[in-house]
Amino acid sequence: MIALLFFSMIMFLAFNAKIVGTYGVPTSLSRSYYLLDKKGWIFSVMLTITAMSLMVVLLSVTTGRWYQFIAFIAAASTIFVAFSPRYTEVYHSKIHLTASTAGAVAAVVLSLLLGYWYVVAGAAILFGTIAIKRGNIIYWAEMACFAVVYISGFLAIYGV
Repeated sequence: MIALLFFSMIMFLAFNAKIVGTYGVPTSLSRSYYLLDKKGWIFSVMLTITAMSLMVVLLSVTTGRWYQFIAFIAAASTIFVAFSPRYTEVYHSKIHLTASTAGAVAAVVLSLLLGYWYVVAGAAILFGTIAIKRGNIIYWAEMACFAVVYISGFLAIYGV
């Protein structure tokens, strides 16, 4: 499980590093679909693989717990975001916004149910401070949610 979590995190970080390095900090992670123009499919592939890898890990660390469905919602919602990247179009925007909101809420709730309230608090403080100082609040909120999932995943795997 740890290798899968590392794989997912490295892919996610590498994608973000490339986007930020090339275009600067986008208004949201999904904006990278448009920034990549004809290569926007890379966003969808990256997010799908990242979410599928996370789903395996999150379902594993919540096996036998009543809230395992929240782990599924967190990852599955992210896959819906990947499959509806054109959030500026009416049809895609409804799916994209609903899925991204559900995924973010599920990620935070899952971390809280796992007992990692301090990860949520730390991410909120850290990424909230960055967002206030640098702008692009949605992007930094998304990064906070992904950080919460990855850190909580590592802690759960190691039984901390």
